[in-house]
Amino acid sequence: MHFDAVSGRYRRDDVRFGQFDYWFAFRHPTTWVFLDFARANGAMYLDEDRGRVGYLVVDGAIAAEQVGASPGNQAPTSMVERGWPAWEKAPDQVEQRVIEERVIELLRWEEGDRWAEVGYDVATGLAVRIASPTETQRLTDLSFDREVDASLFALPARRIEAWRGGPAYVVEDMDGLGRFSPSWQPESGPGGLYFNGPLDASLDDALAWARARTDRILLRRTNDRSYTQL
Repeated sequence: MHFDAVSGRYRRDDVRFGQFDYWFAFRHPTTWVFLDFARANGAMYLDEDRGRVGYLVVDGAIAAEQVGASPGNQAPTSMVERGWPAWEKAPDQVEQRVIEERVIELLRWEEGDRWAEVGYDVATGLAVRIASPTETQRLTDLSFDREVDASLFALPARRIEAWRGGPAYVVEDMDGLGRFSPSWQPESGPGGLYFNGPLDASLDDALAWARARTDRILLRRTNDRSYTQL
């Protein structure tokens, strides 16, 4: 990794799920920010003295926070952090292009009707483009180090007390003996947090924990194939 901070725009065009478009920012070692274009909704995962803390941002205010939070499997995290991976198969095509005044090396693999393409920023090693027949993911409008807007990492001054929202899941343990584990997974814009509730709880206790955080509760018992919204 040849930089300490980077920010830009992430865009995914998917034939099945539509389009996703938002701002991201990264600062070494593990700070991540994902916000909509108004910077009013999303999530921030900041390195602090108490560890990495996740903040859910709703309408320009902090709605929830969690010590030890992870950004999860957000596409920009892998595109920024993984650098130049070792591919088992050499690409079938390699070419360089200049995109947004940056030299991009495009690698393409083909097998019958299937193909995949990855574009790397030569200067930094970022994967700035990943494409296949069903989707295209891109990092654009990139800024690095001192060019990164520091305000992207600044927490909102306003807080929403006792905010409620997002789904909570109540799942029966695998042994099917009537014990349950709840979780709360609030989302805002392109970001979210994940809170585990008490393990091995009674159904009443698991539901009470979930209802203290949201009105949207989904229940799944051991033999159920899907969740039931309560």
